[in-house]
Amino acid sequence: MRNAPEPLRENWKSNTWQLQFMNEFYFGTKSHFSLGYGLGVSTFNYHNNLRITTAPSGNISYAWLAADSTYERNRLSASYVDIPVEIRFRSNTNKYGRYFRFYLGGLVGYRFSSNSHFKNGDYSITHHRIRDLANWHYAIYMRTGFWIFNLFASYNINPTFKTTPQDWEMLNTIHSLQLGVSVSL
Repeated sequence: MRNAPEPLRENWKSNTWQLQFMNEFYFGTKSHFSLGYGLGVSTFNYHNNLRITTAPSGNISYAWLAADSTYERNRLSASYVDIPVEIRFRSNTNKYGRYFRFYLGGLVGYRFSSNSHFKNGDYSITHHRIRDLANWHYAIYMRTGFWIFNLFASYNINPTFKTTPQDWEMLNTIHSLQLGVSVSL
């Protein structure tokens, strides 16, 4: 999480999973360049110290977990249906049918699910349909690699939270950055 307010501490367990079904259109019969397009789903799992609770009024409220607090799980998740588009470059294939690739892309996605889960011992609570999260996400990304293995970097252009909840400062400045590995089949 980038541009996060000072009290936010992200856990190493935060992760993102994406599955994309892609097709492509080559810019010529012998071209190394093509346009990739498709449909996908993505899930963002943020493990951090931002706890979502229910206020006495029944509305969702937010609280920071203390630095010395112990708990088993505190996760905020959001899932999206994505439409990705990529400009692709591929080198010539070698004698094994393998090649170098560099893909630069963007996507737009609509949130279809969101929840938070907090667990500490026997106490466990889950909230669904968190309305303060952005309904849409827009990202730019890059994949580069050889054969089927790629390095992957993606940055969400719009904030993770669409509004700052009342009495909460700067939650709508948080952007998501993902770094990792992708496999292209």
